Amino acid sequence: MTRARDVANIDGLLTTTGDTYYASAAGTPARLGVGTTGQVLSVSGGIPAWATPSAGALTLVKAETAFSAVANTSTTFDGVFTSTYNNYLIILNKTLNSVDSGSINFNMRYSTGTTDSDGANTGGTFVRNSSGTDLSWYFNNATTMKLMTNQNTAGRFGTCNLWIGGLDSGSASRYQMNWQFSTPGDNSFGNGGNVQNNNGTTRIWTGFILTASSGTISGTATVYGFGKA
Repeated sequence: MTRARDVANIDGLLTTTGDTYYASAAGTPARLGVGTTGQVLSVSGGIPAWATPSAGALTLVKAETAFSAVANTSTTFDGVFTSTYNNYLIILNKTLNSVDSGSINFNMRYSTGTTDSDGANTGGTFVRNSSGTDLSWYFNNATTMKLMTNQNTAGRFGTCNLWIGGLDSGSASRYQMNWQFSTPGDNSFGNGGNVQNNNGTTRIWTGFILTASSGTISGTATVYGFGKA
């Protein structure tokens, strides 16, 4: 096939926006029509095909977002929680506090713009620092959750598994979260867990906010949704 005929053949096959050109067999060009929203390109019977991800697959909700030298209410992630999922994975990467004794705190947001601080946060954080000392912080009926402390070290990262009940029914009142973090090249690490707002208050959780207890915080955050319960 000459280049002119090849180009003409492609033009003849690709009739719709989003079409994909592929070989259905050796030397046999073919057209794959565009898939629907949310589908991913897969392989079926040895050829490309669009497929809907299974319910348990991770779906990117919020692409990696950088924040730098931010304090208090500026580091907000609104509109990331919806009735599409009850379970979310939040990845915090290269998180840094400009003050060595400062902590990075977490609060849920509701009504796409209101920070929850009703004093119903109960849980704790365990930390083993770089000197091998075990430290623990417990909070009961607190207005915020302490995720990480003594963060003036580059390269920290952490993950947070979050479950939210009742989003699909419009009567969300509870969430449960567990988090872990560590420092590459260091032996400091930590983890914690929390059950918040188990008092029946009806709120539709829509996002979260990261704050610095002192100084400022920098890093990135990515949010995934997965496997509705």
